[in-house]
Amino acid sequence: MYYMNDFPNTDFFIVDNGNQGLYEKLNGPGFQAVPLGRNRVVIETNRNIGVAGSWNFICRQIYKNYEYAIILNDDIYWGRKEWEVEMFIKGNTDKHLITTPLDWCNFILPKKTFEEVGEFDEEFFPAYFEDNDYAYRMKLQGKSLYKVPFLIPQVHRVSQTMDKEGVGFEFQYVRDGFRNNKKRYVEKWGGEPDCETFKKPFNK
Repeated sequence: MYYMNDFPNTDFFIVDNGNQGLYEKLNGPGFQAVPLGRNRVVIETNRNIGVAGSWNFICRQIYKNYEYAIILNDDIYWGRKEWEVEMFIKGNTDKHLITTPLDWCNFILPKKTFEEVGEFDEEFFPAYFEDNDYAYRMKLQGKSLYKVPFLIPQVHRVSQTMDKEGVGFEFQYVRDGFRNNKKRYVEKWGGEPDCETFKKPFNK
C-alpha cells in the first residue's frame, strides 16, 4: 500500500514468481495478467522463471508504453515520492542504467539500453550473476552503470529468497544455484566479475 500512495499515477507490474498466492484465483498455464484496480497488475506464473526471466517479462510489459522501467525487489521499501523520481529521471536521461551503490535491489533501466544490450540472460537460473552478466555486456558496448545513493531503499529486510527457502533441500537449491551460476559466468566470460577476459561469450 505504501507504493500506491507514493506513486498514485504510476503503473505497477508485479511478478508473483515465488508462488506467494498474490492472486490465488487464477491457476491457468503460463502468464496471467490480473488487474487489481487502478495502475496495478499481478503477473502470475505456474513455475519459477527466475530473476532474469522476471526482469525480462516486466521490462517487455513496461516498454510497450514507457521509456523507463524501475525494478524493485519485494523485500525493500524505497521511500521516494513520485515527483522525486520523475525529477531524478529527467535529470539523468544520459545514464545507461542506474542502481544502488551496493546491489540491484532497485534499478532504473531505460528502454534504449534494454534494446541495445539485449535481455537478461535467463540461463542464470534461478538467481545470481544475471546482474554481473548484464553489467559486463554493457561495459563491452561502452555503456556505464551508475551507482547512486538516491536509489538506496529506506527499508531493506532480510533476503526474502533465503527466508522463503528456509533450510534443507530448498536451501541447498539456492546455494547450488549460486555455485552453478558462478561456474557458468566464468565459463561464459573467462573469469569472475571484474576479472573477465573474454570479449565474446564463451570466447566464440
